[in-house]
Amino acid sequence: RAQARELRQEQVRHEEERRAEQAARERRRREVGDDFVVDDSWVADSSATSGIAFRRSKDLDDRDAQVAAWGARVTGFDHGDGWLSVGGRFLPMRICGALVLRKAPDGCEAPPEL
Repeated sequence: RAQARELRQEQVRHEEERRAEQAARERRRREVGDDFVVDDSWVADSSATSGIAFRRSKDLDDRDAQVAAWGARVTGFDHGDGWLSVGGRFLPMRICGALVLRKAPDGCEAPPEL
């Protein structure tokens, strides 16, 4: 019985840790946004560019000098309108119909952040 009780206590402890980690991830998401990977897998000729130019507004022509490199991880808020806000700038989720920002999976080893 003592062994069964210890096993149950261990299971409860693991469940509490899992819930705490999940709550911490959710707090971080609300505070800083979600992680996205700059993905060139659907871009016809990604070798022609080093990544996606940030925009000063939600206008494809309003380019900033800084670029989110292919394969980089960015953290921002998906506005649900095809744009991700990163700090005070924006990145398009799609270019010419191709998805160029995809949500990064939780708990994986990530490429360097911008």
